[in-house]
Amino acid sequence: MLGSASHDERGQYRGGAAGDSTGTEVAIQNWYKNGWDTVLRPKTAILAEKIATADEKACGNNKIGYDQN
Repeated sequence: MLGSASHDERGQYRGGAAGDSTGTEVAIQNWYKNGWDTVLRPKTAILAEKIATADEKACGNNKIGYDQN
């Protein structure tokens, strides 16, 4: 699982409102291989937990949204 931003509140990539208006712009999702070619592996379990916690907090923060502009 990982945090991902994939679209704005209209399902578009540019021009949306600030923040996560729908609760779906930034979300936790399963890893998928389509177009992604890098895996970052933390060197310790403590660091992995810190990264996972920060990712979950970011995905739950509705002030973080998606816009390629």
